[in-house]
Amino acid sequence: MQHSHYLTVSFIQYLNPLIQFCVAVFLLHEPMRPQGYAAFAVIWTAIVVYSFGAIRAYRERLKRQML
Repeated sequence: MQHSHYLTVSFIQYLNPLIQFCVAVFLLHEPMRPQGYAAFAVIWTAIVVYSFGAIRAYRERLKRQML
């Protein structure tokens, strides 16, 4: 059970900078350079990779428990 708490905290640590970035660009209309767009893409890629890995690990754990 402790493992799932660590996953939640890790996921929130990925989302926090993303939310701050979106607020700055979309709500506060701060200018964004091409490096900002690259950072945005890297953050989303990291979140997607992390999510797929966490989902796969969760499904494998469920399969082991069912056997």
